[in-house]
Amino acid sequence: MIETQLATVAAAVTIVGGAIVALSGHFQRRYIRAGFGIIIVVVGAVVMQAGVWS
Repeated sequence: MIETQLATVAAAVTIVGGAIVALSGHFQRRYIRAGFGIIIVVVGAVVMQAGVWS
């Protein structure tokens, strides 16, 4: 139970971090960085879904 909560928290932190990277890249017109940020958000969301369903 605790492991699932830790995985969910880690995924949430990943999503927030990716969102910050994506937004900062977008506002600095660095679209490669924004793209990486979006990928990080997607990976975090997939991990969170995997944690929820396991």
